[in-house]
Amino acid sequence: MGNWILAFEIPTVLLFLFAVGMLIKGKDYSRLSNLITAFVFGITLEYFNIFLTAGYHYHTDFLLQFGTPPTNVPIAIGLAWGMLLLTAQDVSQRLKLPLRIRLFFEAAFVVSTDIILDVIAIRLEGGFWVWEDVTTNLSITNTSFFGVGWMNFIGWYFVIFFVSLFLHLMNQKIKPNSWLWQITKVIIVPIVSYLALFGILYLINFYLFTYSWIIFLGLYLISILISLIYLLRNRPIEIEKTHSLFPLLFYLFSYLFSVIAMIGLGLVTEVLWFFFVGLLLFGITIFIVVTITDFKNLTWDAI
Repeated sequence: MGNWILAFEIPTVLLFLFAVGMLIKGKDYSRLSNLITAFVFGITLEYFNIFLTAGYHYHTDFLLQFGTPPTNVPIAIGLAWGMLLLTAQDVSQRLKLPLRIRLFFEAAFVVSTDIILDVIAIRLEGGFWVWEDVTTNLSITNTSFFGVGWMNFIGWYFVIFFVSLFLHLMNQKIKPNSWLWQITKVIIVPIVSYLALFGILYLINFYLFTYSWIIFLGLYLISILISLIYLLRNRPIEIEKTHSLFPLLFYLFSYLFSVIAMIGLGLVTEVLWFFFVGLLLFGITIFIVVTITDFKNLTWDAI
């Protein structure tokens, strides 16, 4: 069992269990179903992608796995998906962003974490996961970024975009305390999100694959620009503060894990500029999360 795998998996599971427990205690069934929906979607999407394409496989040393090698998917990956979506939605909601802005903000917010973590994860313990047709090196090409395919980042972007969109739309229609509707959401949102994701990735992969790096950078930078312009044009921003430390703890763990691993792998000396990009994204994310946190009225069991 690798130390890096344990260092990622155990805190991820504990944070997820804490989130579920506090959401149940607070009877916040709408956000609980959002968390479970993202988890279900993440696990099933990963499993079917591996099963159908055999394009990559996960490390077998994770403690909790869904499926068996070579189609195994670590449960922690799905849990991380759920918490990334939950916290991103919480941040955009507390910044009181309208839906048309929230979708772009949440996608960029989550992808900023993924850009750093993916480059690190494929180099730990021989790779938390390994792609079959992508060389793990420190070059940047029109198909990959430091060994991570641009299509992976595009996939992450549209995963968050579509899941957020369909969750927001369904949450407007269903009763927050209706278990039947919440369970229906957990089933329907992954299905429609997967269909939308498959359709757009199919078009890009078969017709625009050569330009995948341009597509990703365009989506990512435009989303940041849209969010920034809105925030600047609507100053001062009315913020609904959270009494929970959970978003701050989650992003501190995510980025600190990546930064420490980057140092441990020696990437700081090899690609110093990427290390500073990671620190910049780390700083911006923590600044935003700190901004929405009410440190004077913290409640330990809030979420």
